[in-house]
Amino acid sequence: MIIDDLSFHDTYILEVKEISSEQTMEFLIDFPTDWENNFYEKKILKFTGVITYQIEDLPFHGPPTILDIVNLGKFTKSFGTGRNQIDTEVTKIEMQLNAGNRMIEFANCELLTQETKVRNDLIAVKAKIYLRKPEEGGRFTGIRSGYRPNHVFEPFTDINQIRAYNGIIQFDDTELFHVGETKIVIVKFLHIPEIEKYMHVGRKWLIYEVPILVAEGEIIEI
Repeated sequence: MIIDDLSFHDTYILEVKEISSEQTMEFLIDFPTDWENNFYEKKILKFTGVITYQIEDLPFHGPPTILDIVNLGKFTKSFGTGRNQIDTEVTKIEMQLNAGNRMIEFANCELLTQETKVRNDLIAVKAKIYLRKPEEGGRFTGIRSGYRPNHVFEPFTDINQIRAYNGIIQFDDTELFHVGETKIVIVKFLHIPEIEKYMHVGRKWLIYEVPILVAEGEIIEI
């Protein structure tokens, strides 16, 4: 199955199309083939024979990003009873996003290629980031270059109303950024109109693995 053969980490979900008459879901995605050089392939992740599609996402600005797709295996699902019972075999996956999780039960899936492109819709800033320690409520382990948490620029009182943005943290990929350390890094955000007002020197923000506050950042150079 294509879900097991490929890594979908750092894939953007641009659009989800439901074709109810065919029990089909089509995910229009930007699939990264070379992140450092911003090469993406626009593809369609197509699920057929869809029985269940469940969304548990927090409010989010910009397209959500796939962190991982976990294959939960095949099982038989029954509809009706007695002589009217129909059994069908489905595969269940959990799509883990930076905005939450999505569950899909389906019969088959395939990946269709549309086009290859270079993304030019990223904005890069130099920032100073402090990675919180476990006793401060942060991570237990350090991070490596390519880490993609949730970036929050405005205060909130309800975690379910959080407004987060896409952004990848990059630094010397031979080093581990340890908890309790402060490091100068490059952060690349998806360049959407809503984020422009935050992109200035001195701007501070919070970095989450929702709902955990893992780091604090400050822009030091545009």
